[in-house]
Amino acid sequence: MTDKAKRGRKSPGVKTAIKTLKLFADKRATLFHGQLDWRMVALQELIREKRQEAGEKGLPRDYLSFRAEANQAALHALQKAPPGERYLLLDRIDTLWRDIKRDINPEFERAVVRGDANWLWRMADAIEGKRKPSDAVRRGFDAKVSTLLFQAAILNAKGHRVVGRDIYEVLHKMDSPTDKKPTRVEVEGWFFENRERCIQEIRDLGKLIGLPLPSEQGKHPPTKRARIAPTLNLCSAIKRLQEALRT
Repeated sequence: MTDKAKRGRKSPGVKTAIKTLKLFADKRATLFHGQLDWRMVALQELIREKRQEAGEKGLPRDYLSFRAEANQAALHALQKAPPGERYLLLDRIDTLWRDIKRDINPEFERAVVRGDANWLWRMADAIEGKRKPSDAVRRGFDAKVSTLLFQAAILNAKGHRVVGRDIYEVLHKMDSPTDKKPTRVEVEGWFFENRERCIQEIRDLGKLIGLPLPSEQGKHPPTKRARIAPTLNLCSAIKRLQEALRT
């Protein structure tokens, strides 16, 4: 095989990295923006606002179905309009309800197959409004770590060895001890019992979104290490890693 042909071939690691590039955006969107329970939280907030606007009269039991039927009738009436005007802008409450109805059956089925009883509890908490403001902080931590995990997956495919401790080092953190928890740390606004607990959470998140990190235990062959740029800008991260793939 000529040198030119060899240069044109992609190594298995690079092929894996390219596949990760294509899949990551969908994985991250599903995990942090498309979860059914979080859409339910947003829907319940809008319903509470509508309930307050309605006052003592309250909302009818079929309020959401009534809105959906009204939108469908309005869309049907638009069929007589010119082609460029045959569209209907839905309110946020309507799009949330449409998407929840579409996704709830398959998500419920997956929960049953996995034996995930926590799925039902999460949905119940979302409907009852039991989610705490701190949940949003944790989602911010998860979002930043997921971006770093993505970068780690590409760098590892290129021969670097990025592990959970490397990601921990580039996160914003500070000691936050208490009398009962003298080793507690605050990382990206979220509190952990200690440094090792946070690193384990990073590893667990990597497994959850399909981007597992290399093991940090045992002996490993020497490899070049790479610092991960701590960025939440996914476009910048992809551009940086695409450059790494070309090297």
